[in-house]
Amino acid sequence: MTAAEPFYQRHGDAFVATPHTAGPWNIGHQHGGPPAALLARAMEDLIRGEPGEWHPSRYTIDLLRPLAIGAPLHVHAEFTRRGQKVLGLTGTLTDGARELARASLLCIRSAPLELPPGITPPDTLVDPEPLPIHTFPFFRWPVGYHTAVDGRRGEHGAVWLRPRHPLVEGEPVSPLQRVLLVADAINGVGFVLELTRYSFVNADLSVHLHRLPTGTWVQLAATHTTQPNGVGLVDAALSDESGSIGRALETQVVAPIVARSG
Repeated sequence: MTAAEPFYQRHGDAFVATPHTAGPWNIGHQHGGPPAALLARAMEDLIRGEPGEWHPSRYTIDLLRPLAIGAPLHVHAEFTRRGQKVLGLTGTLTDGARELARASLLCIRSAPLELPPGITPPDTLVDPEPLPIHTFPFFRWPVGYHTAVDGRRGEHGAVWLRPRHPLVEGEPVSPLQRVLLVADAINGVGFVLELTRYSFVNADLSVHLHRLPTGTWVQLAATHTTQPNGVGLVDAALSDESGSIGRALETQVVAPIVARSG
């Protein structure tokens, strides 16, 4: 495999995940970030045909079933709302027979707005490049999502990430796709449970953006909350090199890891 290999390769009208999408829980199943970005790509294609400039304000994906690596994925997107100031879209990923993931995107029409001083916080420029390298130690295979993203350790447990590979072969990664490729990683940033005793798989991802990133890095500053009923929640502040861009939330299914005998 070369550094230029994408997260997905085209196969006719379908997409096939490469090993770069492999998540931490099963080498044959995809991390949530790449499919979230793939669905957003389809919805962005529809938005390009609409007059005006549209800001992706809220994106939510429900991960309904494991997404297998190597199996063709079919992507469908459509409008659910086409107003003067708000667009709504929905998208699905299927294996041809079953729905594997479902996403929605809410967009707000961008327009110039003059604000009083002090409403928008000043930019605080950060260069993550010289920071210490961050890796995800809980992956058990040599190639996967953990090797497809570049990481740096920020302050107070925050992590800076950027994808090393294109989402789809031959295409640039859009700012929204860049955020979604890394935002699902909040599950593995600042976790508080022992990886040998518990699994904490997220069933969804919601990202709210007040602006898109202008650089290549996205910072994840995550806080984990786990309850004794097996439900967890991850809340993360998202930033780029210039400051805050939004927040991300995930719901976790927390369970004990049962040791296999023999």
